[in-house]
Amino acid sequence: MKICPMDKSFILFRCLHFEPLCPLNIEKMSMNGLYISQEQFDRNKNFLAQLIDAYGSCAMLAMEGDLVVGHARFYPQLICD
Repeated sequence: MKICPMDKSFILFRCLHFEPLCPLNIEKMSMNGLYISQEQFDRNKNFLAQLIDAYGSCAMLAMEGDLVVGHARFYPQLICD
């Protein structure tokens, strides 16, 4: 297993739900079987990309080969306020 910071080459736009995530299924537009809108999908990825640009990363990914098997997201206090 490898632990690495999330960068713009692979943005985890959703939490881990019932299955490992990888480049082949990360773009799946459902979370817990509920489909999200393209607008929400784009907004999530845009927001995370902006955080990466500003702070270098906003998540650590636990990778098993190409699979994301765990993650920890974090945001600067400014964002949480």
